[in-house]
Amino acid sequence: MKHFRGLTIAGILLVGTGAALAITNPRSESFDRYATERLSEYLQTEACPKAGSLLESTCGRVVQDNQAAITTLVSQSTRRENYLLWSVYKTDLSLDPLLPSLLDGALPSYHVQTIGVFNGFHIIKAEER
Repeated sequence: MKHFRGLTIAGILLVGTGAALAITNPRSESFDRYATERLSEYLQTEACPKAGSLLESTCGRVVQDNQAAITTLVSQSTRRENYLLWSVYKTDLSLDPLLPSLLDGALPSYHVQTIGVFNGFHIIKAEER
């Protein structure tokens, strides 16, 4: 009888955890907001300071003024693999579409894999290409 009770409790906990994971599996729109924030932060802290003194003063403002374009770029560059309990977002990001054709290939592209679970996001792989 004790063994049956233990299995019942374990089963209830397993089903409850699965339900919690499924309910808190973040949606694509949440990922787009998260990725836009992270990319904007990266551009302002890493890319803008390297833009040179002429562009550095306006770079941050340009990033802030173009949040909609950044969100669109992230959304179009990301594919979601939904596993019901969690999602994996694979982003192949290149800023070339935002640059004049003269500067094509001037900036690196990136591949980022992010897992979405419990209403949060965690980068599991990021590489420059």
